[in-house]
Amino acid sequence: MLDLIDWLTRQEFGRKCMVSIRDLLSWVNFMNTMVEEADSKRPDTISTVTSFVHVACLVYIDGIGSGVTSSGFGTALLAQEECLKFLIKRLSKIVQLTESEK
Repeated sequence: MLDLIDWLTRQEFGRKCMVSIRDLLSWVNFMNTMVEEADSKRPDTISTVTSFVHVACLVYIDGIGSGVTSSGFGTALLAQEECLKFLIKRLSKIVQLTESEK
């Protein structure tokens, strides 16, 4: 989570992004809820990695191009794509590390 925020705020399109404690707490609460559901072994739950991507989109990525980060529609889409690429690359590394520890 912090890697994404650090990376995002260093990008031209992300410099105006406001990172609030409420956003961070919402992210943590969402992840805690999804992990609890995954641990319950319910068949309709989504993986932790998928949950992480969803909450990143909900809290930060979907808001790029609106409000203080307002820009042209095409620019916003490209910025959102760059965020997702960064996120997927980082998550792939984490999943590989986790699997190698098993």
